[in-house]
Amino acid sequence: MINITYQRTYIGPNIYASKPVIEIALEIHPDILPAAAEKIALINQYFLRWFSWKPHNSELSLKDVAEFLVCLARALLSEVRGSISVARIIPDGGHYLAILGYYNEQVSFEAFTIAAKLFLAIESLSGSQINESLQKFWSTCNKFHPDFQAQFLIDYCEKHDIPCRLFMPETRYWQYGSGNKSAIFFESSPITDNSKWSVNKEFGKEIFKMLGAPVAASILVENEAQLEQAVKRVGLPCVTKPIELGGGRGVLTNLRDIESVIEAYRYARKFSSGPIMVERYAEGEIHRLLVIRGKLWKTIRRNKPFVVGDGKSTIQLLVEAMNKPIMKQMRPGKSSGPVAMDEDFFAILKGQEMSPNSVPANGKKIIVKGMATAEQGACSLDVTELVHPDTKLMSESLAQVFGIEICGLDFITEDISTSCFESGIFLEINSTPGLKTPERIGVDRDEIGRVILGQMPGRIPLVLVIASKEYHTEIRNVIPCESTLGWVCGAQFGIGITQFPDDENGIHIRLEKILKNMAVAAVAVICDIDAVVTFGMPVDKAQTTVLYNGVEIDNQWQDVLACNSNALVRLNSLEKLAELFALNLTTNTQQ
Repeated sequence: MINITYQRTYIGPNIYASKPVIEIALEIHPDILPAAAEKIALINQYFLRWFSWKPHNSELSLKDVAEFLVCLARALLSEVRGSISVARIIPDGGHYLAILGYYNEQVSFEAFTIAAKLFLAIESLSGSQINESLQKFWSTCNKFHPDFQAQFLIDYCEKHDIPCRLFMPETRYWQYGSGNKSAIFFESSPITDNSKWSVNKEFGKEIFKMLGAPVAASILVENEAQLEQAVKRVGLPCVTKPIELGGGRGVLTNLRDIESVIEAYRYARKFSSGPIMVERYAEGEIHRLLVIRGKLWKTIRRNKPFVVGDGKSTIQLLVEAMNKPIMKQMRPGKSSGPVAMDEDFFAILKGQEMSPNSVPANGKKIIVKGMATAEQGACSLDVTELVHPDTKLMSESLAQVFGIEICGLDFITEDISTSCFESGIFLEINSTPGLKTPERIGVDRDEIGRVILGQMPGRIPLVLVIASKEYHTEIRNVIPCESTLGWVCGAQFGIGITQFPDDENGIHIRLEKILKNMAVAAVAVICDIDAVVTFGMPVDKAQTTVLYNGVEIDNQWQDVLACNSNALVRLNSLEKLAELFALNLTTNTQQ
């Protein structure tokens, strides 16, 4: 028997960790110990690709079981999205406290509950029952945890002591830095990148043409009756694609007859009810041109996956052999996977007058996917140094006209070293380019974060004063009246002389509202010790923390304040506190 009880949530740095955590009371009955080793072995075996746990000693203890559960919960939380670093077990009398990090406290508690249920019933659960439970849970993680793009930037910020926070609940908007030293991103795109031109493929192509960028002939169709005329105007071979989607969804390429075009149109209709683009097919490989703040940063060629005939095996068998090592390494949280034998697979073979049962001659190269995506077998190569100056200039010009600081342009060519005016076409512009793309060619994650975030994100000065409530009003009165100074004093908060309406949220939420405001250049926070002990420090880090006028605090919490502040001081004089505010928070001392 295992009893699990939620205890509390620490929003800020606390006695367990410098990050937000939940505290869970855990009671484990000794009767489970005889079967514990077998249960753990079964779970290790079932989740071998993404989880493994070993006890400290050969003989399992109740604490070992507790540690196994919290480690499994952390793995469940981190596998698909996010990276939970805190997972600890603290003895608590005859029981234990599980300390687990969170992006959403309810999701982390659910992860621990699932871990316990798996442990108790692993012998009787079928694979389909386990997978169904995990897929449902990971669907919840997708809703509340950082997306893949944000995780790159979060990792960078944590490494370089830059605060970051979810800007809006249940969205992909994250804020990196605080106040006027912050930038808000949607995935890999700053919110200042607000170009509607990049959303619609057809409209984007018109902008390309206006600037003289080479594009493929295309036409939009609303129904099947328009396909024959569209093919006559565009020519064969051609491509069909939904105009409002990305990631190759609904796209089929190298269509060489009207029957194939009709089939491809019906396939695109599975993904979109809007207009479908019929576009002239261009030979070559897709190149992702990553333009960052007006300059071409990286050019990455994605080679379409292929097999080479041996004169004996069918294409299907060759693809299955290619997929086998990929399948062995697949994990739920990894985006790369095997080459799918789907509509794109059949269409690209048909364009080469092949089928899955064809036996290509020894040494003959057969393309097996028309869309070169890293998720399905494409090989990524860094060709930045080979880009022709004309192509570089045109990519930078397009990014500037679209008004997008961070973008990925898709360009097809057989030779990237040849001018775009001689060979190749621009396909589209992506305002949220995948950050895994440069990682696949060996660019360090830290370098990716630095380039994407730029110089803006950082900390603003913040002074935290911990004082009894009886002193809050007098401290509030000596906070400088700077128009860019945010302040939180107990239940009151505001910017400069402006006081916001009181709300029922705690001091942590009120402070978050101030730190999210990009007009704020510095912050003063006044709270009592109870708010800190109950929910953790109200901020992840303070420039200076002041213990005011003899406030009492135990050694554990004093250590928390010291570890998460650049300076921890004791002051008994209001005049000295006013001087500290003026020295650390006023505009003229920050310039």
